[in-house]
Amino acid sequence: MERVYSTTSDARIVQDLLAQVERDRLREKNERIRAGLDTADIDAENEEDYMGISSLIEKIEKEKLKETTELNRYEEPTDSDSDEEDNDAYQKKVEDFQKKCKRHEEMIQNFTDADTLDDAFKWMQKIDKFEEKHFKLRTEYRVIGELMNRLKVATEQKDRFILQNKLNRAWRLVQRKEAYDPDDPANYGIIQHEQVGPNVDTLQQSGFEKENKPAQGDEDAAAADNDDDEEEFDDMKEKDNIILAKLDVIDKKLEEKLAELEYTFGRKGKALEEEIRDLAEERNELTEKKRRPLYRKVVSHLINYCIVC
Repeated sequence: MERVYSTTSDARIVQDLLAQVERDRLREKNERIRAGLDTADIDAENEEDYMGISSLIEKIEKEKLKETTELNRYEEPTDSDSDEEDNDAYQKKVEDFQKKCKRHEEMIQNFTDADTLDDAFKWMQKIDKFEEKHFKLRTEYRVIGELMNRLKVATEQKDRFILQNKLNRAWRLVQRKEAYDPDDPANYGIIQHEQVGPNVDTLQQSGFEKENKPAQGDEDAAAADNDDDEEEFDDMKEKDNIILAKLDVIDKKLEEKLAELEYTFGRKGKALEEEIRDLAEERNELTEKKRRPLYRKVVSHLINYCIVC
């Protein structure tokens, strides 16, 4: 009851302050109108983004739209008898995670309620061990956190610039690792691996042809289409190899420029910063070109199979 009362009282105080600000704004606007002055700046205050959060709100809304599309994605039904077992295992994992969270909250509460520094230090060590065991962060996120902490306390412009470059590079590596993760559902339908294994779709297609035994003319047409697909695939792979070679060259140049920037100041330092930015933009453009859909060859094989049948 005390929490509810304090929350409502705080909300009432905020509402009173907002109402007071609105009354002051209207009073100033009426005074300007009576004096024959312009009130455009007062009207524009409501639309001005002082905190710069409008871009963040738009970004969050776009991410929500992407999440809804992922939820509406088509899933093939299965006749497996292990659905109940999977649900039980999932429920067990959820309960286990909830227990860990509850235990973590209890330990934090004990830490905040500690009477002496020794007790607080003891609970702090327990919390660290518990988080290390059950809520361990991945190494790349730890590196990013350490870089962000150093960036907060950095004062020199050169140090801040170097840390920002390292932070951006670490974040790009994390994004690339997640984009190449085959276990991530967001990567279904897209090839992002640099090295492609044997074409499973072609093997399956050949199996279909052996079972159905189509006419010779249809076989020739399907074989010609498959040859075209293979040529297109080889061309795409060759383009990928060219892009990878360019990326290696750009990475070497970036490392050389960053190493040179550590002892370069003044106009030369600014020129080096511009060169590093240009190289980073060029690298981002090349990495964007590496995306290509996985379903292109699958659809072409299905079309060929339907024509043969």
